[in-house]
Amino acid sequence: MKSIGFTNSNEEIFEYVIEDNDLQVTVLNYGATITKIIYRGIDVALGYENVEDYFDNGAAFGMTVMPNSNRIKNAEITIDDKKYQLEVNDRVNNLHSHTKNSCQKKIYDVKQVAKNKLVCNVKLAHLEDNFPGNREYETVFTIENNSLHQSFSCISDTKTLFNPTQHTYFNLDGHDSESILNHQLKIKAGFYTPTDEQLIPTGEILAVDSTAVDFREFKAIGQDIREDYLPVVYGKGYDLNFVLEGYNGRLQEVAYLTNGKIMMTVSSDQLGLQIYTGNYLDGQLGKGNHPYQENGGIAMETQLFPDSNHKGHFFSSIINANEKKTYNVIYRFK
Repeated sequence: MKSIGFTNSNEEIFEYVIEDNDLQVTVLNYGATITKIIYRGIDVALGYENVEDYFDNGAAFGMTVMPNSNRIKNAEITIDDKKYQLEVNDRVNNLHSHTKNSCQKKIYDVKQVAKNKLVCNVKLAHLEDNFPGNREYETVFTIENNSLHQSFSCISDTKTLFNPTQHTYFNLDGHDSESILNHQLKIKAGFYTPTDEQLIPTGEILAVDSTAVDFREFKAIGQDIREDYLPVVYGKGYDLNFVLEGYNGRLQEVAYLTNGKIMMTVSSDQLGLQIYTGNYLDGQLGKGNHPYQENGGIAMETQLFPDSNHKGHFFSSIINANEKKTYNVIYRFK
């Protein structure tokens, strides 16, 4: 544990390092944010040099996103016929739950319970971040056998929405390499959820067959990223939710990323996977003052389907009062 600064409210910020074998991960108590993932000496996670840059973090580098990842149409949700207005931060929509009081802006209570494990907790009051319920969130980071396992949990005294994710951008060549377009990507998904121009799901579930979004076999990310295909055009690259095959609520391997030297496997117990290829990175200064450019990293965000509150046929992200819900993701390196 190392003190690295203070928030604007004069709360002390600490960084914690957990490690095992060839993998080392650095996490802040501010937002339970991942700042470094070092595998065999290579830092494969994009992030900022200065802790103050995480206070805004518009790119969501390393962000533990709770309660809700991705976009919510018109920045409003309805639970039991009651509407809740969220912060508008992405055109007319809400993206990644962002408010000045959201989980990613909070100081977590962090306990390092072992060399390879952190337990991070934070409480939010009813409507503190515009979401309902007096809630307790917990995220646990564990490293075993060169795998980073993160769990996300929530319990609330009323019905609320819970669809968390980890928003690290990966570049297996190193965070200061130029592009991930030559990385090979494979996703166990035969379907995806297309979006409108504002990147809100239309409600359709379409097959990936013979399209630019077919990653059922390994394919270079850059191969079809500039195709004249609306789901790619709307996102200025890949910014889409994929429907994972064989979903049963248990952890399973769902995607693979490689640069020919390192293979990263993603496992999840959620039924969606958002692939975002850093399409709006535009020179943000990162670690070592390296400017991150378009397609400088890829986020592989395990999740439920986006905007499910407005799509009755999508798997619901609502949890009941006093029901503790936990989701998991594993990033395995070899």
